[in-house]
Amino acid sequence: MRNTIIIGYSQQKSNLCKAGDNEWVHTKKIAERLSFLLKEDNLVDVKLLPDASGTTDKERLINSVAFCNSISSKTDYVIWVHTNATGTNEIGKGAECIYYPGNEKTKVLGIRILKELGKILKEREVYSNSSLHAIRGTIANSLIVEAGFHDNEDEALWIHNNLTNIAACIRNGIYNALDLKVPNEETEWKNTVKAELKVIREGLQKLVEHIKTLETTN
Repeated sequence: MRNTIIIGYSQQKSNLCKAGDNEWVHTKKIAERLSFLLKEDNLVDVKLLPDASGTTDKERLINSVAFCNSISSKTDYVIWVHTNATGTNEIGKGAECIYYPGNEKTKVLGIRILKELGKILKEREVYSNSSLHAIRGTIANSLIVEAGFHDNEDEALWIHNNLTNIAACIRNGIYNALDLKVPNEETEWKNTVKAELKVIREGLQKLVEHIKTLETTN
């Protein structure tokens, strides 16, 4: 039986990134690429959560989790893509995964994903936390993946230049946890290129729509 995975992302628009955007913007891009790669491989069923409604980070988080729960029937895992911040003058580096206490399935998933992310980022730790709503409030097995530090300027810029690579590592970690075959280098390269081309096409479409809007208003 195929596994079903829901992909979500941070709803924290107030978490400003040293690369110029915010956590919501770049984690959404990683989540989109991860969803695309999983669909291209066609080894699991995938659902990508839409943007959540709300005027504050808290409202968007609550609404995103609520919507996730409304569609999570027979879902095996929910993966929330985030990036990290120290909140201090210290410089944070690397990736980590957070699961709900006592959930061994997501602990194992986090270990596998972090091992893959450790190939391109500093490997920090997999740990449990009972206070985070994304994993406390989600009905299905839920894991937060913190893919680098957005308040570290060097790492923030690196994250923006490696969105698809981050997504591919998370994908490979998922497959390792589920005992699925990781794509060979040729297939992985083709799917990575497809993911980047998809982003470029969508960007061009938005540009064309913007130009049309300007022509109409003028």
